[in-house]
Amino acid sequence: MKITRSIAIASFFILLLVPGVFAETTVTSITANPGNFNSILNESTTITVQATSGVLGLEVRVLLPDRITVVRSGLALAETTPGTYTTTWDGRNDGNAGVVAGTYAIRVFNPGTTTFIGPWGEVAVAGLSVSPSTFTPTGTNAATVTVQ
Repeated sequence: MKITRSIAIASFFILLLVPGVFAETTVTSITANPGNFNSILNESTTITVQATSGVLGLEVRVLLPDRITVVRSGLALAETTPGTYTTTWDGRNDGNAGVVAGTYAIRVFNPGTTTFIGPWGEVAVAGLSVSPSTFTPTGTNAATVTVQ
């Protein structure tokens, strides 16, 4: 079939033109420094990843401790030295709102393969927390807001 052959040839040339996009990637570590920061004070953390050199398009995703719910995606990793990638997180979620105080999981994500890669890391965010987390005012109940 001419269409199938044309698509296969086009895909081959795309792989040749964009090196590193679909390369096999190994991630050996992910760390946040500082490991605890206060987003209310406009602090941020630098996330550093050790991985296969020369890979393009990797990002870090920030998740709730359940390691399922994504809080922040699209934190693009830039290779600063061969095999070392960094990005910065300011404690905001995908909706640009500050996250509540707590510990969050971090992991490298490859959008090209839609898979997580390598070990898990974590980062703690100080700031606001509300207890109970879901509050509906009734006139007879209360919520506690804590600034850490």
